[in-house]
Amino acid sequence: MKLKNLFYASLLALAIISCSKDDGPDISNNNTPVITDPKTFNVPENIDDVYVIGTIKATDADEEDTLEFSISANSDALFEITKTGSLSLANGKSLDFATKSQHIISVSVSDGEDSAKANITINVTEVDENNGTPSFNEASYVYQVDENIGSGVVFGTLTANDPESDPLEFLITENDNELFAITPQGSLSVAEGKNLDFETSEQHIITVGVTDGNTTTTIQVTINVTDDGKLADDPRSFVTTWSVVNGGLDIEIGLNQAYNDYDFEIDWGDGHTEVVISNADLTHSYEAPGDYTVAIMGAFLAIKMSNSSTKHRLVGIEQWGTTVWQSMEKAFFDCISLKNYNVTDTPNLSQVTIYDDAFAGATNFNGNLNNWDVSKAISMAGMFSNANSFNSDLDNWNVGNVSDMSYMFSGASAFNGNISSWNVEKVTTMARMFDGASSFNGAIGGWTTTELASIESMFSDAIVFNQDLNWDTSKVTNMERTFIGAIAFNGNIGSWDTGLVETMEAMFDTATSFNQDIGNWNTESVINMNAMFSNATSFNQDLNTSLDLSAWNVENVTDMENMFNNAIAFNGNISDWNTGKVTTMRAMFQGADNGSAFNGDITGWDTSQVTTMMSMFNDATLFNRDLGDWNIENVTSMAFMLSNSGLSTFAYDGTLIGWSAQNIQAPSLTATGLQYCDVPEVNAARQTLNDKGMNISGDNAVPCF
Repeated sequence: MKLKNLFYASLLALAIISCSKDDGPDISNNNTPVITDPKTFNVPENIDDVYVIGTIKATDADEEDTLEFSISANSDALFEITKTGSLSLANGKSLDFATKSQHIISVSVSDGEDSAKANITINVTEVDENNGTPSFNEASYVYQVDENIGSGVVFGTLTANDPESDPLEFLITENDNELFAITPQGSLSVAEGKNLDFETSEQHIITVGVTDGNTTTTIQVTINVTDDGKLADDPRSFVTTWSVVNGGLDIEIGLNQAYNDYDFEIDWGDGHTEVVISNADLTHSYEAPGDYTVAIMGAFLAIKMSNSSTKHRLVGIEQWGTTVWQSMEKAFFDCISLKNYNVTDTPNLSQVTIYDDAFAGATNFNGNLNNWDVSKAISMAGMFSNANSFNSDLDNWNVGNVSDMSYMFSGASAFNGNISSWNVEKVTTMARMFDGASSFNGAIGGWTTTELASIESMFSDAIVFNQDLNWDTSKVTNMERTFIGAIAFNGNIGSWDTGLVETMEAMFDTATSFNQDIGNWNTESVINMNAMFSNATSFNQDLNTSLDLSAWNVENVTDMENMFNNAIAFNGNISDWNTGKVTTMRAMFQGADNGSAFNGDITGWDTSQVTTMMSMFNDATLFNRDLGDWNIENVTSMAFMLSNSGLSTFAYDGTLIGWSAQNIQAPSLTATGLQYCDVPEVNAARQTLNDKGMNISGDNAVPCF
């Protein structure tokens, strides 16, 4: 047995060893950098620690890699090197030919993953104290250089002479971000891979040295960068890109004509510039199709592309510049091709209060706007309406002064950005804010909504939204269509203060998942409950007045049309509702083709003001109540009212007998599928109704024993 166990243990060990051999390291595709020539430098012994001995260079096949140099083996700690490869004496160090005429150090270069080394030789030359010092032929050197000059192009040559006519060599001892290079013969140029930019720096000062091998003389050289005159290069400019390909060669830039103090220069990107001092929309025609960069600098107060007939040709925003914007109202309205957002700066929005429809209809826009300072905003109505690609987090926005957020993300079907931390305490309307925002499910339940007055259609067709909403709704007057079509919503809203709400029309229409306890809602101010729970196929809660006389007090409601239409699960207690002001109950409990659950005792309702009961219980297959005590004297329409309902013969008989004693106006009653007892009392009641003008159809008599 012991031998058997030993055998199995050996097999297990072999398996582990075998597996470990297969688990080798991942193979890297990184290329190692290579140090290139020169690797030998000759310097006089009297140089100081600011003198650049030379620049070590390296290449890397991975062009995106950043290379960093370091000294891996020094010589008596004499030398130091910058990350970019400039070699010099260490601080406070000096050379001495008599002590040591040659130093060899090892320099490393790394791309962050792999590194390479090379030996660098520094030959020290003896300085003859009797040797004369070389001197420059000019007292100063100042060059004017165009910002577009290419690297390697010589823009100046320095000259010098030596008393002993020794050979001279020029070098840069102090560079400016390694921008410049000089040949041993004194030809000065922009270093390889570098470029000048007037907007970044208008002047560079470097120090150039000349040496005869014994002594070195230095001089400052000034390079003044000249502007190429392109506004697009100026960081102060507002820069956009346009595609002029099909359907004409013109573009139009809309201006917000509520402002008059426009004063700016515009470069159309084709060599044409002009100065503008009016608020008229800008137009320009190009000579050929193509992509054009348009730059504007100055008092360009407010773009308003809703005024443009060529808004579809705007394809990019490249730079905001220093423009002090006055308004963002309809700034990029319906700019359906606006997709490129390459800005590295932020707009100056310190004067902007209105952002209405700023990106409305910009269907391809998805720029990161989270760094915008919108603290002065008071209205953002429709700001991203139908911007159905936009999905940027906006949690850094300070919206503490905004009062209007209606339609803000309406139809923004991709939006699910983080806005949970917003301070919305001054917002009065969020009507249709997320209407059709079919991806939104943000955690906004903690918002402070103390001033909120309207949430009409706020989450209409927001088909994935399902958050608890612990909101202060004490000032809300309009909850019409708030959750219509919000098929996933089943958030806890039972604690809402609805005391001032006047309309709840279609509030939960087609909110097919909703089934929260809202039995304590104060409905005493509500006038309209039309379609409130229509198609809310999961809802089944009691809505009775109970002990709180304000809870579901419907005494002011006038419209209950379609209120529970196709709410197939609903069978809640609503027996004590005061319906004395209701004028329409059309299709109120109409069921689906396969029926509905409602069979509440509503026989005591006051229906004295109701004028239409058309289809009220149509297909309500379980409803079986005697409605003979209802006052129908003002009802003018009863078509399909009881068709395919669940009224038993007994309940239907009582209904006919009770109604026959009233003064009726309804010209017809449709009771398809119902049966009444073929007995004198019922037949007489039915005949009386007919004599009073009510044509009853669809029912049939059955014998009763």
